Amino acid sequence: MSTLKEHERLCEQRFSEVNRRLGSVEAKIDEIHATIDGFQKYLLQLSVKFALGIFSLVCAAVFVIKL
Repeated sequence: MSTLKEHERLCEQRFSEVNRRLGSVEAKIDEIHATIDGFQKYLLQLSVKFALGIFSLVCAAVFVIKL
């Protein structure tokens, strides 16, 4: 009977360690996800600014040509 109790205690310790490590992995994945989301927003903003810049250049070129 004592070996069963020892086994249960050992399994509980191992399970606690696995849960702790899993929590650490989840936290790191959440950080990576947040970084990717931030980079995606940055790229979208950069693309919009670039598109507006190109549009402005084309409008300016058309205005200059029409003069």
